Amino acid sequence: MITYEYIEQEYNKALEHAYGLIPARNWSSLPTSLVLTNSPRRLGIANESTGEVSINARYKNTTAYTSLRNTIFHELAHFCVGTHNNHNKVFKRVLSRFTAHFEVDKSELQQLIQQVDFKWHVVAHLENGHVHEIGGVHRKTKIYAEYPHYRPNAIHTIKGVKVLRYEYRQNR
Repeated sequence: MITYEYIEQEYNKALEHAYGLIPARNWSSLPTSLVLTNSPRRLGIANESTGEVSINARYKNTTAYTSLRNTIFHELAHFCVGTHNNHNKVFKRVLSRFTAHFEVDKSELQQLIQQVDFKWHVVAHLENGHVHEIGGVHRKTKIYAEYPHYRPNAIHTIKGVKVLRYEYRQNR
């Protein structure tokens, strides 16, 4: 199981690996500390102004080891190229160099998603009578709440079957 100590250990190893690939003198800014966050939406945050790499506390008590490593490298890539590059080609190229040696299993992400306290759950009602689970969301959006009127020319399908309407179900 992942602990705070394990997160620190992985952060230090990732930082050493990243500096080995791209020397610190070539980075836009350098990370100075690691903190845990309880963000409901993000697995990690790179804050160049404070030098903090924030990792979501949801990782604790899971076995999402590869996802954790990927999140750490993701935030380090932001420091390397600068957060002003967001997720552009430059960022993606650096992230690819940092994470070329592993791939994240989707089951790890499911462990983290299951811990999120989403306010709403979205389901799609299909033309064939089936109901398809979309997943949890924090807030209602027009794309689902006003479908199909929000964008009348954009017809949604799931596995080739037309979506008639979406429904929000309150979780809490």
